[in-house]
Amino acid sequence: MGNVKPHTLRHTAATWLMQRAAPIWEAAGFLGMSEKTLRDTYGHHHPDHLRGAAEAMGSRPTPPKKVALVVSLVEEKAKREGAPKTPENIGGHAWTRTRNQTVMSAVI
Repeated sequence: MGNVKPHTLRHTAATWLMQRAAPIWEAAGFLGMSEKTLRDTYGHHHPDHLRGAAEAMGSRPTPPKKVALVVSLVEEKAKREGAPKTPENIGGHAWTRTRNQTVMSAVI
């Protein structure tokens, strides 16, 4: 076992604990180090490391809803058609409005 030192065994134990998703508080106590040191040094071995990034790559982004764009598009359409339509008097199955709400499409 020539070059194996206690530090090598500690390093291996820390890596294995993180790979097996051991609770960080327990692993840090077992190894005699702080949770921060364990997380900063061996955290990249944990199965949850970068999981959020990996999941984000596999999902489609939700486009932000731009209420001002909807209102301006309605106003532009009204100008092109020559009718004095405003968001307040637009109706139909896809539009909803109460007194204090902004015009938004219910069909997305």
